[in-house]
Amino acid sequence: MLLEKAVLSEKAEMSTPVHEVVPQLREVIASGMTLEQLATHTAGLPYDFPYRMTQKARQEDRDPWAKFTRDDLYEYLAVAKTDIPGRKWRYSNIGYSILAIAMEHVFDNEYPEVLRLNIFEPLRMIDTVSSTDVIECATQGHCGENASPYSESPILFGPGDIRSSVNDVLRYLDGAMYPDRAPYDDFGKFLFSPLSEKKPPRVRQGLGWALVEEDRSWLVTASGATYGFSCCSMFSPSKRKAVIVLSNHVDIGGITDLVRAWTSKSNTVQGATQLLYDAI
Repeated sequence: MLLEKAVLSEKAEMSTPVHEVVPQLREVIASGMTLEQLATHTAGLPYDFPYRMTQKARQEDRDPWAKFTRDDLYEYLAVAKTDIPGRKWRYSNIGYSILAIAMEHVFDNEYPEVLRLNIFEPLRMIDTVSSTDVIECATQGHCGENASPYSESPILFGPGDIRSSVNDVLRYLDGAMYPDRAPYDDFGKFLFSPLSEKKPPRVRQGLGWALVEEDRSWLVTASGATYGFSCCSMFSPSKRKAVIVLSNHVDIGGITDLVRAWTSKSNTVQGATQLLYDAI
């Protein structure tokens, strides 16, 4: 959404090279890598830090990103195995960390403030904060049977920083499904439009959101997890229906929790996705 706002307000372009926005990256990433490629997971970047760098934290059920700084991120990028930007789709938490840093530069403010001023306040998301903020009613997260601390990594901005509620996510999706509730003109022009063809058949990539072909329209979805928490949002702009699952347990988008609640016969990701699809 921040990238879309930046493009619509002419602060940046989709084709803007990342190194022009974040000078610290000039020597460590491909010169042709663009903001759009970061947002559509086609920048050729790794999924995450290598397991050897996060192994100890994972074994102790702690946030594997917690100890890393931006300097660590830049140093890793200097030696990381990358692909040619634009060649193929590969999901990347690293890419979204860089995108968040780029948005700081574009909006000339610290990322939590950029979120608050440009997303939370315009959409009236009153229960939504950055991980740098404390929320008293926050739910305890879990990895297996173990309690998990909230992530406060300075480089998790982008792929897993936001703490929210179902009501606030609905406010976001209301803006997507009802034009009169949109926070600005042309909301969703890039967010919910197919930009990349690098995904499997019948699936396209918008800015952060995946689009599944559905009766001459799109089913729009996104999911993810941090240590101790997971989420999944899916909506149909044409039908104006949505399903949101937030879970205080590590899972692929929380959808296995949904399956366990609705049926005892299946706990597969495919079965859960079908249940969400059928609900819409």
